[in-house]
Amino acid sequence: MRKDGALFPGPLIEQQTQQDYRGNRRTLATRRDLLSDGQRVVLVDDWIETGSQAIVSQQLVAQCGAELVAVAVIVDEANPAARAALPPVRSLVQASEL
Repeated sequence: MRKDGALFPGPLIEQQTQQDYRGNRRTLATRRDLLSDGQRVVLVDDWIETGSQAIVSQQLVAQCGAELVAVAVIVDEANPAARAALPPVRSLVQASEL
């Protein structure tokens, strides 16, 4: 996954996120040719805040025929709605512990 403005050559699919905690929307993109039917994907990121980027990542993965099966992050701050929409989220620390 790449955020808007990043170089990412190849056949792309893109989708815009809902607003993040700052009120910003981002466009995420992935290369369609990197994922295929039946692949299982783990999203690895540094911090999950509202979960909007993880949810869009899950949708882009599904559009390629693959399945997001887990999310691994360093800091977890996902809200309950995002947590319900995503596969299991594993983290090193909860934001409330910082």
